[in-house]
Amino acid sequence: MSTNKPTYEMLEASLKELQQYKEHHQVSLKYQRLLELSTNISSIAFWEYDFNTNSFFVNDLYYNFLATTVEDEGSYNISEEKYFEVFIPQESQQVVIDIIEEAHSRTSDYTTKFEYTMKRRDGVVLPVAVDCYFEYDENSKPIKGYGTKYNISVEKNRELEHVNEKNRELRSLLSAYSENVMYSSTDLDGYITDVSEAFCRVSGYTREELIGKNHNIVRHPDTPSSTFKKLWEKLPEQKPFETEVKNLKKDGGFYWVKSFFTPEYDKDANHIGYRAVRDSITDRKEVESLQKEIEDTQKEIILKVGSISESRSLETGLHVKRVAEYSKQFALHYGLSEADVELLKQASPMHDIGKVAIPDNILNKPDILTDNEMQIMKTHSRLGFDMLRGSSRALLNTATIVAYEHHEKWDGSGYPQGLRALEINIYARITAIADVFDALGSERSYKKAWNDEKIFKYFKEQRGKHFEPKLVDIFFDNIDEFLKIRDRLID
Repeated sequence: MSTNKPTYEMLEASLKELQQYKEHHQVSLKYQRLLELSTNISSIAFWEYDFNTNSFFVNDLYYNFLATTVEDEGSYNISEEKYFEVFIPQESQQVVIDIIEEAHSRTSDYTTKFEYTMKRRDGVVLPVAVDCYFEYDENSKPIKGYGTKYNISVEKNRELEHVNEKNRELRSLLSAYSENVMYSSTDLDGYITDVSEAFCRVSGYTREELIGKNHNIVRHPDTPSSTFKKLWEKLPEQKPFETEVKNLKKDGGFYWVKSFFTPEYDKDANHIGYRAVRDSITDRKEVESLQKEIEDTQKEIILKVGSISESRSLETGLHVKRVAEYSKQFALHYGLSEADVELLKQASPMHDIGKVAIPDNILNKPDILTDNEMQIMKTHSRLGFDMLRGSSRALLNTATIVAYEHHEKWDGSGYPQGLRALEINIYARITAIADVFDALGSERSYKKAWNDEKIFKYFKEQRGKHFEPKLVDIFFDNIDEFLKIRDRLID
């Protein structure tokens, strides 16, 4: 059995040449590495590839690395065929082939690093890291390749443990996600393909009861069809979309969710369905429902109280309803927000609430009031203000403003404060013109109802005096709307 080591002799000669070269010339990176490699050849797993013979030379530590010996293998030289057949697993052979082909494609010395797996004689497969140094002749042909090989099992094990740890964290997160986040996915036709534990817990259904069912299984009958129509119009656009939906529980109960929908794609970017994540907003909706009930109660009370104040003056309750509707139309055309429009509509019936404190003999006097009686009558604005002020509710605050300022005039000649123009709150400016329009067209204990011609003439005369010019213009530009309200709520 041959145990000759021709490459050691070659390396000795190379070392001498390198030392001489180093003394007279600047040493290149490749020769520095080769010098280090040769110097430490006895302490590392070293290999050399000969491009002429297509064979490998290895040292004793290389064989130790592969759980074998030179006695068992017969030589330090290994043919390329044996090297691939015995020591390179099938899945790693292409990596080595690619490195050799890369060396053939180049024309000058170069280095590279790569990782792959090797198979030891005992069958163990090891991950290894390789440093390669390729040398070329004067014709730019590769002559030899040198390299070192390192067992990176520890590093790979660390990486694997890191990956496993991250996978454990991911599984924990996914478990927490499933337990706490209401998630579902459907195909393009709305059939459920996946649900989270939280979805099942809240809906009362099991996963098996939901998978494969159409999502309508949790649709509550209270949810209008328009909501779902809008949803299915938006979803094909393949853009994120959100909406609030009332869903049906298995036991017949309900729950509110804010749903965030996104399109789902497969690995080839084909649109295959939709994903939805939901926030439970049931508690918020219950609070909103209670708040709405409170607000509705407030509105009803205000309307009733407003009607009471009008009934004391022998006026009908329809007066305050007409004033409310007129005020709404003025506010809409003036450009107020929807919220402010609704607020004014609900508050304006309280404009004369202070009249409940005015004596009947003055309030319902069939003749013209004396100067003293008129001064008493005028106090109803201040009385209304005192009755309503101090509330933290927007509706009552608005009613307070309307009660206090609706007799102010644009030119400053009104009462009780003598405010002028924009000093008067817009709520009061609107209520003033709405109130006067209805009052002039209605019969009172002290006057007959005016006809439309007389009312219109008065409004034109009072433009910029009693009323804000813009509001008078709105009245005439939309006169048909106001007349329809009057006809609909006629006494």
